[in-house]
Amino acid sequence: MAMAPCSITGEMQSVPEFPLVLHLLNPKMLRQASVQLLLELESNLTSARFDKFWKTMQAEDSIALVKPVHGFADAMQRYIAFAISRTYSSIRIADACKALGVEDLAEIARVHGWTLERDVATIPLNEGNSPSARRREDGVKVSAALAALSATSSVL
Repeated sequence: MAMAPCSITGEMQSVPEFPLVLHLLNPKMLRQASVQLLLELESNLTSARFDKFWKTMQAEDSIALVKPVHGFADAMQRYIAFAISRTYSSIRIADACKALGVEDLAEIARVHGWTLERDVATIPLNEGNSPSARRREDGVKVSAALAALSATSSVL
C-alpha cells in the first residue's frame, strides 16, 4: 500500500480520530500487515505503553511505514509529553526518557516548562495532574434505577 507524503503539524492533544478511520477501511484492508502495524502502534499509544510504542517504531517495517509522514516522531513525542503532563506532577527522568523515546530530556523539558533536578522532572500543575475535589454525578437518577429494578423483578 503506497502512502503519499504528508505532514503532522499543530499541537496534538489526543490521538487523531483513528477509530473513525478504521471504520472506513474494508475488512480485506484491515488484514494487511501495514494496517496491523498501525493498529499495534495506536494500541500502544492509547494504552500509554509508550516504551513499547518506541520499540515497535524501531522495527524496519515501522520505519518504512511512517517515513513519508514528515514530523511523525515529533508529533508522537508532543502527544506523549502532553499525556505525561496531564498525568504526573513529577516523574523520574529515566522513565520520561523511556516514554518519550529519547536519551536526553532537556529540550522537551524546556519546551514544556518542566524543571529537571537530579533524577526527577517536575511538571507544572495543571487541571489534569493536580489533586482537587471533584463532584462526580452518574447521570442516573435513583427513581429511574428503582423503576428499572422494579420492572425487572416483576418479570421474574
